[in-house]
Amino acid sequence: MKKLLKRQDIEILIEKNTLYLKCAGLERVINLDASVPKTVSLTYKGKYQLAQDTPETAEQDFTFIGLNKASDEIPYNLFAMNIAWKDATFLEAAHAEVSLRIAEPCGETVYLRTYILYPGVPAIGVHTAIRSPVIPNTYWAYRDIPRPGYKPEDREGCVDKLRLPFAANVKSIEYFGRTDITDKLYEEHLGPGKLTGNLLIAEAKEGYGLVMLQEAPPSTERRDLEKHDFRVEVNDSETRLYSCCWGIPPNEVTNDRELQSYRHVIIPFEDKAKVQHAVKAYLKARFPMDKHCGGVVINPWGCGCFPKLVSEAFLKKEIAAGAKLDADYYQVDDSWEAGKALQMLSRANQHIRPSFWEVSKNLHGTFKPLCDAAAKAGMKLGLWIAPSCNCEYRDWQETADIICNMHKQYGFDLIKIDAVRCPSHLAEENLEALLKTVRERTNGDIYFNLDTTNGQRPGYFLFLEYGNIFLENRYVCHLWGLGYHPEKTLRSLWQLSRYLRPQYLQIEVPYTGDINDEFYKNKRRPDIYPTDYWAAISLFASPLLWLAPSRCDKAYVDVVSKVMKLHHRLWPDLAQSEIFPIGNCPDGRSITGFQAHNDATGHGYLLLFREVDCPYSAMQVKLACPVNGKFAEISRTGLAQAAPLPELLDEDTVEARIPSAATFAIWSY
Repeated sequence: MKKLLKRQDIEILIEKNTLYLKCAGLERVINLDASVPKTVSLTYKGKYQLAQDTPETAEQDFTFIGLNKASDEIPYNLFAMNIAWKDATFLEAAHAEVSLRIAEPCGETVYLRTYILYPGVPAIGVHTAIRSPVIPNTYWAYRDIPRPGYKPEDREGCVDKLRLPFAANVKSIEYFGRTDITDKLYEEHLGPGKLTGNLLIAEAKEGYGLVMLQEAPPSTERRDLEKHDFRVEVNDSETRLYSCCWGIPPNEVTNDRELQSYRHVIIPFEDKAKVQHAVKAYLKARFPMDKHCGGVVINPWGCGCFPKLVSEAFLKKEIAAGAKLDADYYQVDDSWEAGKALQMLSRANQHIRPSFWEVSKNLHGTFKPLCDAAAKAGMKLGLWIAPSCNCEYRDWQETADIICNMHKQYGFDLIKIDAVRCPSHLAEENLEALLKTVRERTNGDIYFNLDTTNGQRPGYFLFLEYGNIFLENRYVCHLWGLGYHPEKTLRSLWQLSRYLRPQYLQIEVPYTGDINDEFYKNKRRPDIYPTDYWAAISLFASPLLWLAPSRCDKAYVDVVSKVMKLHHRLWPDLAQSEIFPIGNCPDGRSITGFQAHNDATGHGYLLLFREVDCPYSAMQVKLACPVNGKFAEISRTGLAQAAPLPELLDEDTVEARIPSAATFAIWSY
């Protein structure tokens, strides 16, 4: 057996035509006899057999809809293998890459199959690029009526597949974007069959199993021909998992350039109670926490009338007031630009030229006085911009120049990207080129807020190396929209935190004084919860103060600034911790919350909320991580907290008491 690479706990070996990929106890064995990869074994810690097959019966690990598979009549040719170690950058942790370049000579299609392994993390990711002069041989419409005998694989591409040697319990986790029009951000689907989602969890009856993660947009935002993301076949003795979703429609395949699929990742677990831990450990390794993450950002768009107010004098007042909220950034939203507004791009379909993004006369053509005011106040200015989604971002290089020049001239390093639509693979390529180029040209100084509010957007697992996630536009001031309510925001955060790292989510905190009584006349009012409750929902995430600070009264500022000071105090620990939802799912009647735990130190925090209609004041709460120490109340913030310390019943369970409804408490251990 020949060792091709050895770094820390990563080993890449080959023996004859068998490739071995090893990482942190996970081993994938791939047979290459037919010049295409066929997985014959996947084991974890030497005792959990997660996949098993033979070279004779195994299917090739990937297929593209309408293109030839390897066969005796159409043999493939594996003509290059490359093993590389990639050092850590601000975009990605150090890792190993194994690349196989494979040709299908009949159609002259060329594939580049790349496996990615990170030291210390039992996970193996893979993506496949394709270049072909021939058009995939399939119908390209959902309206096509399948003819008799039409097999699923004839209507399906697959980036990765496994044959599990047990009958698995299977479910998928689906996430939803377009948060402007829905409060439903998370749903679970039970298999087998055709499933949608970014995560597939397959569990043996003994409790071990694996997760297949697709680093792709939400299902409803994708461009693939097939309507499902996974297909699962189960019988008494085995399970076949097909991880679909290339992200490349058949009609876009070209010989002009290589098109790369989304990354698909296999993550094992020993215990079904630790599935969340396994996924978060991978995400932590894959996407290093950026220095901008966790910063308190003010975005004044939440006041509902920002464009009407914009002037240099108003923004100076805003900056001074924002400093009193203990914010890190004041982000100037749509209306700073010389062009009329975002609606010219999104509604009028204007072809945007660079002059559109010059600083408006309203601000005297410069941000310098505002930058000076921000520096004096101990804050920084952030900026909003909307690249040209209506031309597939073909002007991405010009946009990158605009952003980098803004950074060079004024020091902007936090940029909100809005109005994202990626209806084609080219649009997504160009958008990523913009984000990557800006981050690389500024040596990582610029960080983006990527929002999920509308359009075809990256979602929750794609492009996290470039920025965090602006989750929702929730207003209290308008007569339209879904409206803000603490219960809905808490529920969204709680559900998303099951498998996502909430540190990457920007969670809004509106101004109570902006409440439009008419809008809430026949709805549950958000101010049935006190101001500190609103603000505390964002504590374990990245707070987004969704308001115009100069319009806030002193009472509001005093309360919110205390919560933001607490967030700043906790953040160094939170950035190094994993955060899990605990208690019941928020529904207005529960005790619910989060546990932040640092495995390295054993230190952590509990943040619990008692919702307004919760009929009980005490609850036994199952913890996500064991506690081996005493609890202490965090009280130096001046917040009103009268909750007694939790009682540790065992290392995994506490008895928590919150005497009053519509309140929260936080403890350290």
